Amino acid sequence: MDINIDGMKTTESNYDVQILDFINIAKRHASKREQSHLSLITNYLKYDQDDIDESIFLNPGSVHSPSLVKDYGLNTKIYKLENRSNEKNGGMPIYDLMRIRASRRDYSYQEIPFEVLSDIIYFSYGKRGTMRAYNKEDFSLRYAPSAGGLQSNDLYVVANRVKGIERGLYYYDFLSNSLMLIEEGYMKERLKDCCVNQEFMKDASAVVILVGNVARIKWKYGKKSYRFVHVDTGIVSENIHLMSTANKIRSCMIAGFDDDKINEFLNLDGEDEFVSLLVTLGTAPWNLKES
Repeated sequence: MDINIDGMKTTESNYDVQILDFINIAKRHASKREQSHLSLITNYLKYDQDDIDESIFLNPGSVHSPSLVKDYGLNTKIYKLENRSNEKNGGMPIYDLMRIRASRRDYSYQEIPFEVLSDIIYFSYGKRGTMRAYNKEDFSLRYAPSAGGLQSNDLYVVANRVKGIERGLYYYDFLSNSLMLIEEGYMKERLKDCCVNQEFMKDASAVVILVGNVARIKWKYGKKSYRFVHVDTGIVSENIHLMSTANKIRSCMIAGFDDDKINEFLNLDGEDEFVSLLVTLGTAPWNLKES
């Protein structure tokens, strides 16, 4: 499609290239915060065009997918998730979950038991089985659907007050169903700073951080990958929300954060890997009839 700009005609693809060139020039003269905003625009344009390889898209079984889990190579403490109790007893009916689900930012500052956190994480984004796919006999399936089943999100957990594990930053390795300790420490102030000084961030017993990994799916979906990563984020975060409700834990999705600070917190490049959403978890007096 032709586009007319100040009397000059250009193609749609050339127009996007011209905008990207302009943004890259603007970044050199922008403040750090302005650079962050420009990067978001760059990412959208970078991944917004249709360049799907039809042969791969229609025959994904002939291609090996990238690894679905990050390898930190850490000689560190690993906590195997515990007590998948709800798998046996069925838990709360879905109708009740949908009725009482709500975003809550008022927490009681008490600890969350590790087995409860385990249930929330596992049933939100854990491995539930395997199937033949992407030229593998045992391609992993998870509790959250995702674009092509390629699981474009990674989960990190900040444990501030979780009974049974140390305070610190963890990565969820779904293949071993474990939390891997990346960094020890009480991180409530650092998270508050990343999240534009929202006070309630300090009260959360744990915070789940969802990280989009574009590289994991762009081999199949090309420039649509940036969209699909965010769709996948929404699905996983709703699972976390509902599983928290089922376990009588309050939760709230948080998108109000400084992109540069939160990505730096996790040592992400902010382009191929970036924080897309946070979910706070906390305890409070619980009433099944609250609305």
